[in-house]
Amino acid sequence: FNRSKQFRVFGTNLFRGTRDANYLNQPIRDFKVNQYGFSLGGPIVRDKLHFFTALDFEDRNEPFPILDVRPETEQIENITVANLNRFQQILKDKYGLDASQQQTGIFTRQPINRTVFARLDWQINPIHRLTWRNNILWGRAPLTVSGDQAALWESWGNTEINSHSSLLSLRSNFSRTLTNEFKIQYQRAQRNFLPNSYAPRGFVTIQSQLASGANVSRQFQFGGNRIAPEEQGERQVQVINTTYLQRGKFFFTFGTDNILTFTNTLNTNEQGGLFQFPSLDALDRLAPSQFTRLAPLNPQSNGFAPYLRSTALDLSAYVQAEFN
Repeated sequence: FNRSKQFRVFGTNLFRGTRDANYLNQPIRDFKVNQYGFSLGGPIVRDKLHFFTALDFEDRNEPFPILDVRPETEQIENITVANLNRFQQILKDKYGLDASQQQTGIFTRQPINRTVFARLDWQINPIHRLTWRNNILWGRAPLTVSGDQAALWESWGNTEINSHSSLLSLRSNFSRTLTNEFKIQYQRAQRNFLPNSYAPRGFVTIQSQLASGANVSRQFQFGGNRIAPEEQGERQVQVINTTYLQRGKFFFTFGTDNILTFTNTLNTNEQGGLFQFPSLDALDRLAPSQFTRLAPLNPQSNGFAPYLRSTALDLSAYVQAEFN
């Protein structure tokens, strides 16, 4: 299913807009994609100030399996339905696994993306033209962060991304032979990994005898996520100036490009602890064979290492000459 509309109003300046919608549905696989948005632009002040804006949204529904064990898939997953049920029941009875939350099987993953763009152009006078551009992005992707041998929903995590960029540009045509363009830009980006559970991780080795008579063994993870929580943030200020000069057959370019960057990172890899159990019986007896954990020297109140913060300044200048 697709729908698109455009409209135009003609006056001294052109006024334009679009509206779009796309819909894809595959009921056999339970896969759906909805895309919709619009754009609109035109004059605010005739021959002086113009705007343009656009929105683009996307919603998805897609099936996602996590240890989807049925009699016909036991050989693929190397575990029987009976052992999987016992595994989950032990975790519910003795390790605090949420009994109201589905942990295995087919899930519906629903990622979303949102993008908003806006622009203003202002012809201040015949010499100077000011342009402002702003772009915002936000997205969420569930069940995209996994650990080693993650067997349950609680061992997965989600990704959230948001970014913002704003640019102000002044272009000045002083003469036919001299043009200057000044730009200043602010950017901010953040990516977070969010766990479904903050519990310590656990590995358990489960041996199963399949319907074919084959004896199989596989290690499964329960508990939290090895990577999440994790945060990666960045803020950046950029200042650029470029001057174009013509002298006879020579074309000169003088420029400077300077960037100030601030980063803020939270890394909790392996800091939640890991219990290892050699069998389901050991898991039932609360008898791990090993425990390991990376322990930060100066932990925060939540037990994780402190944020890593850094600042970097890049300065540059250049000159270029061309002969025609």
